[in-house]
Amino acid sequence: HAQPIACYKCGPRAWLERADSKPVTAEMFSMLDDVDAACTLLQKGYIVAVKGIGGFQLACDATNEDAVARLRQLKHRERKPFALMVRDLEISYEYCEVSETEARLLQSAAAPIVILERRYSTRSGSDLADTPSARYRSPYRTEVALSIAPGINTLGVMLPNSPLHHLLLRRMTRPIVLTSGNLSDEPQCIDNDEAMAHLGHIAEFFLTHNRPIAQRVDDSVVKVMA
Repeated sequence: HAQPIACYKCGPRAWLERADSKPVTAEMFSMLDDVDAACTLLQKGYIVAVKGIGGFQLACDATNEDAVARLRQLKHRERKPFALMVRDLEISYEYCEVSETEARLLQSAAAPIVILERRYSTRSGSDLADTPSARYRSPYRTEVALSIAPGINTLGVMLPNSPLHHLLLRRMTRPIVLTSGNLSDEPQCIDNDEAMAHLGHIAEFFLTHNRPIAQRVDDSVVKVMA
């Protein structure tokens, strides 16, 4: 249930709200629009609730240890790994080892979370010289927070799977956490008012829109083995 209409005049229309109900003004940001302003908030360390296709999601900068730790505490999710979203395939190469098969999965129509081997910046260039993602490594990248996936050497990564996500990440050169908008063991929020009531103590801002969600849809997860 996703009508392919995207008109500047007719909608869908996206907007940004504060959890404390105070007004959001253009003077607060250097922004193109409300979606772009949400990107700025993520870069500044805020937690933002984003209305996706199948439900609300909670987002923060995945390289900001304080933001990730706050999200864990407020969501009551002690150790389960957080999924990440990156703007494009090249950024996934910066943070993970990505085979050709995994790259095809990331770019597939299903847009799943793909479990990838985490790449640490402490490894030398000679250790990575023969990997598919070697040419995309940057010595200037910011490390993903250790609390993203405590105690394991993989990361769950996905690419933008809706126009809203593409616009949200167009200026984001780092991964973001993108996890279901709920408390642990509760259903994902799909209604604007419901999300504000249930997630207002977690997210500081809400990026929402005027398209109703007919059915909850969670992200699929894929891992290449053997």
